Amino acid sequence: MTLKRTLIVLAMLSLLSGCVSGYSGLHHKRLGMIEIPLTFAFMAVVYAWYRRDSIQRRFFGGTMMGGGVLAAMLLVMPIYLYCSRPEGERVRPIMTFLGLMLLSMVLSTIGALPFMQ
Repeated sequence: MTLKRTLIVLAMLSLLSGCVSGYSGLHHKRLGMIEIPLTFAFMAVVYAWYRRDSIQRRFFGGTMMGGGVLAAMLLVMPIYLYCSRPEGERVRPIMTFLGLMLLSMVLSTIGALPFMQ
């Protein structure tokens, strides 16, 4: 999955997740049948990007790195970005990743706004 497609899918998933959270909060219902697949879809998209990027960079992070990307993305992804980039190109990808996570939170909030009272 290319970076552009990954970003588009993550943005759509973030908005959808915000809408589902806002709706469930407004109607006091847990929508686990929607929230859980959304979480797995988010994880699958991030892992697909990680896998493609690691193949392109010829970086083998091992099973722990791959599992960590799925289980603790906010902790492991900056480590992967640091280890897989050359010496002078390490800070920018990490800052970009953190910015994208912030954008994801903002989009999720925007998705929930129509359901706020």
